[in-house]
Amino acid sequence: MRYLHFNHFIKSVLLFGFGLIGYFFCFLFDNIFLSLIIFTLYCLFLVIHYNDKTFTHPVLIFTLFYYPYSTWYIFYSLLNLTYDVNVLSLVVQYSYLGIISFASPSILFEFGNKPNKVSKTVFTTAFNSNLIFNIFYWSVAALLLSSIFAISFSGLSSKREIIDANIEIVNLSSYLAIFLTILVSLKKKNDIDKRGKFILLDPIPIITLCIFVLLYLVGGERDYMFRIIFVMIMMYFYCKRTANFFKISLIFSLVVFAMPFTHMFKTFFLLPGSDSLQLSQLGLWGGEFAAASKNLYMVIYYDAIGGYSFLLNDMLRGLVPLSSRLGLESSARWYDKIFRQDVGIDGTSGWGFSLVAEGYVIDRVVGVIVVMCIVSCLLHFLHRKMESSTYWYVFYLMALSTSIYCIRADIANFLSQTFKVSGISIFAIWICTVTFEKIAQSRRKYEK
Repeated sequence: MRYLHFNHFIKSVLLFGFGLIGYFFCFLFDNIFLSLIIFTLYCLFLVIHYNDKTFTHPVLIFTLFYYPYSTWYIFYSLLNLTYDVNVLSLVVQYSYLGIISFASPSILFEFGNKPNKVSKTVFTTAFNSNLIFNIFYWSVAALLLSSIFAISFSGLSSKREIIDANIEIVNLSSYLAIFLTILVSLKKKNDIDKRGKFILLDPIPIITLCIFVLLYLVGGERDYMFRIIFVMIMMYFYCKRTANFFKISLIFSLVVFAMPFTHMFKTFFLLPGSDSLQLSQLGLWGGEFAAASKNLYMVIYYDAIGGYSFLLNDMLRGLVPLSSRLGLESSARWYDKIFRQDVGIDGTSGWGFSLVAEGYVIDRVVGVIVVMCIVSCLLHFLHRKMESSTYWYVFYLMALSTSIYCIRADIANFLSQTFKVSGISIFAIWICTVTFEKIAQSRRKYEK
């Protein structure tokens, strides 16, 4: 086993070397087609190398989504011949640098003993193992359904109008959806540890998915629907350990086709005037996946610069409680509200931002390396901790799914959703289960 471990380390180092040499050639020849080929090959090698059949390694998962986010707008521009070739070439080079920077910390995490696998159930009290879960689950589900009804009868016709309406129960729905996903994930992991197998037709995850599909069709929010699917897929392969290259390729293909089409069905159940159903080339190529590379293209084209104050501000925004009330705004907010207005781009929402674009604005090459390494090191740390307990396992899944969402966002969103939303939710559930356990123990002692 140690020999195999060392062998994997050597291959990781060689792959890192290949990435650097490839980046040097991209920089030297400055040809967009050569850069795309090298970038594609490097991402493919990362997927093959870091696939251990469990579908859990952060480099494997992140690369699967990072590649389409980084190339979608490039392919769209090449097909429509509407681009500055020099800027587009730089977009590929910086995206390539981003994935090299993300993958490199994995070398440092190769060695060292992983925690022993702990199979500890979460909802285990003599009091009734399902009571805690049922109280939490159905209370949160009822609140989410209330937010769906509130949107349905509000007379609003777009996601932008829903956000601007500032309906309290609707604003709360994003936190409730993540809390519900965490709750279902803990319960599912608990059942897997008890039974030793993954049950596909489990009613609770299916009911949860149905709620999130309704939330997507009414409110236009796809993240929660995809997140619960993603988490269940990860749990399935972690239990079965059968994630071969064919299955991973199939998942990648389904994601690539699903994202553009689901973009067109946002707010499907709202007013007939909604413009969500527009089947066109722009709808297929100019939607979700195009955002990150398009935003990177824009900051490069207009030579935006912000400095390390952006990174510090995002760290504070992501980690300090109630930071928005202190006047701290994220880089994505700056991009939508200030940058786009300054350069004359219409609109103030819908584009998100980009981790690589944020790095570019901070300090060009060094900024991209710093931003991507921060995200990578945190995910690698949580990956090593995931087998310590059920809570750490679910925390890692939530952080990993958040990182995918934040490929087109910023560090502030990644840290905030990871710690202030997922972290606090898991901690709250842990406190409640410990409290109920203490109550159950006290009752047992009293009865004796």
